[in-house]
Amino acid sequence: MKPLTNMLANSRLRLLLVSLALGMGTSTFAQDKFGLWTEAGFDKAISKKVSLGMDLGFRANDNVGEASRFDLGAGFTYKPVRGLKFGLGYVLIDQHNPREVKAHFNSSGNWNGFNVDHDFWRLKNRFYFDATGKLDIGRFSFSLRERYQATVYNAKHVDRDKYRGIVTEDYDGEKIYGEYDGTGRWYALDENDDDYKEAKTKQYLRSRLGVEWNIRHCNVDPFATFEVSNNLTEGFSLDKKRLTAGVDWKLNKQHTITAAYVYTSGDDDDDEGNLHALSISYKFKF
Repeated sequence: MKPLTNMLANSRLRLLLVSLALGMGTSTFAQDKFGLWTEAGFDKAISKKVSLGMDLGFRANDNVGEASRFDLGAGFTYKPVRGLKFGLGYVLIDQHNPREVKAHFNSSGNWNGFNVDHDFWRLKNRFYFDATGKLDIGRFSFSLRERYQATVYNAKHVDRDKYRGIVTEDYDGEKIYGEYDGTGRWYALDENDDDYKEAKTKQYLRSRLGVEWNIRHCNVDPFATFEVSNNLTEGFSLDKKRLTAGVDWKLNKQHTITAAYVYTSGDDDDDEGNLHALSISYKFKF
């Protein structure tokens, strides 16, 4: 029976991986951004109720063309009773901010050029506290996680180019092409300046519903989650929604590999705009 069980388990795994691939293909046709998220970490049980974990992550969000984020996190979890868990942690994030172009208006309110901020990396310090409730019904596990998250942005000096003055297309100097007014104009580089990004803090309440299916005689567990992020700094506005579907592949009691498709819609302090991502992580428990 074991060879047949293994064959069925492998068939389920292949089917789930194909589904993930099809989801990524759909993202290409949707013309949204595509990302690759990877993570590796460990969990150490200190007692029956308390555990310590650390994770190292990397993301490439802009169609996997370049690195967009590195992060290192550590946290504690406490399980006072069955079905209830509390978490407390910190994450150091170094995030890439892409080049940004903004139209410039003079004192009379007339458009007269562009400000172009160069791309830059910025450190963020994130603190979080969460509570997770879990209910098992048959082979399914349902969960609800509520997380308070505060992210502190470090101050940063950024190079800024100021383009002013309309020129012809055969202008030999540095220039930028703009179509803000629908006609298309060339603007000459006027000066290079410094833009100061002040330190700031963003606070979110992240609510996540999840379901996991424990398939009998199979070491692959499918799961799905749906998460919303409410901006506490901006009057509890709904800034982001995230849908995740994937599998936990338990190689043994210590090693687990997770592969998932992630779709994010909206803006917060992590993501901007619609994003499809393939997430792959490894966890070691001891």
